[in-house]
Amino acid sequence: MSNCGFTIGNYKIQRNKVEIGVMKSILEEENIDSGFARWKNSNGQKYLEIFAPDHYQLGVLEGYHLSKQIKSFKRVIKFLSLTFKSREYSYKKLIKLSKDYKPFIPDRFQLEMKGMADSVNEISFDDILLQNCFLDIFYGKLIPKFSKSILLKNFEIACTSFAVRNRRRTLIAQNFDVPFFFKNSAAFVYVHMPEYPSFFSLRLGAHLSLPVAINNFGVSIRVNAIKSIRQAGFSIPSSIRVREGLEKAKTAQAFFNYITRRDFTASCNILISDLSNVFSLEVVPYRYEKKEIKECVSKSNTFISDSLQLSLISPKYSKKRQKYADRRIKSAYEKSGGQLNEKSLLSILKDNRIICRRNFLKPMTLAYLTDHYFGIGNPRSNPSGVVPIFKSNNPIIYN
Repeated sequence: MSNCGFTIGNYKIQRNKVEIGVMKSILEEENIDSGFARWKNSNGQKYLEIFAPDHYQLGVLEGYHLSKQIKSFKRVIKFLSLTFKSREYSYKKLIKLSKDYKPFIPDRFQLEMKGMADSVNEISFDDILLQNCFLDIFYGKLIPKFSKSILLKNFEIACTSFAVRNRRRTLIAQNFDVPFFFKNSAAFVYVHMPEYPSFFSLRLGAHLSLPVAINNFGVSIRVNAIKSIRQAGFSIPSSIRVREGLEKAKTAQAFFNYITRRDFTASCNILISDLSNVFSLEVVPYRYEKKEIKECVSKSNTFISDSLQLSLISPKYSKKRQKYADRRIKSAYEKSGGQLNEKSLLSILKDNRIICRRNFLKPMTLAYLTDHYFGIGNPRSNPSGVVPIFKSNNPIIYN
């Protein structure tokens, strides 16, 4: 199908003719100078699609349509700060700590956060800033500093991710596992802006993007948070780091180059893929180990590299899930003859108990994303939506 352009406000978007006809009918009902947004449905899964002329207007639209998620995430952070019963974890203390990340945030993203704050009642810029620094503060500051704290030990963001390099294409997938009370904070968002690639990402509240995302050049990222004794310095927050990569990168290597320009703010595993390549990163503050994946890999909330085991608060944590995930992906890859498909990968995400977790007393699967499928809730009990980037006639091509 041939591609052509149309104008929203002062900018042009490249889309195929069918999409343009649909969008023009929508534009007649919208204020095109300030962009527009609306919730869409894919097989029972909702996502928010946004067209915005600039970052401030993007923030305004995000704030208006994600206000429930933003307020919910504020309650989650306040709940955690009250649970810890320590001045070190008070909400005001966390706000103060988040301000040390602000100088590292590019102006356009600060404008986006301001737009969010301006459009949500009872939410300030400081609230938005803290939400974007939440993972960095907890996994880069508090958990390493208070590694013996029972309360922090029981707090987990525990995910399982996979990547495959087939003979003709790559695949990437993740279950995103968190405590059950995070659920009302989560949403998938599909963003279009002038001069930037469109991207589809999982959000918690006001996050500009979790590292669970894909852009329309087929660049994907997945992340697994890791509890490490290595305390990080202040740098660009992970949500902003990922957004910058999504807005600029056309290849996995380019995305890698963007996110490694500055020191990391927490320990984690990262998977990056494009249509041809897959990279794995094991990250601690001030250091990372990169590996090019030739066949397949799984990642959980531990390190595989022997040299990083001493960085872990609990070296035994997640090792059982890691070994199980390794066996599952390697077995599926071998049985497929090196041609694993999306549905097979999705079936692994549905694997009960160890990978697809549904016990609300522990971290449970809140959301999942492959290059093709997405969903809020776990993939075993919920229908899978189709990633809109996959559906549209963008540079991604699947055989």
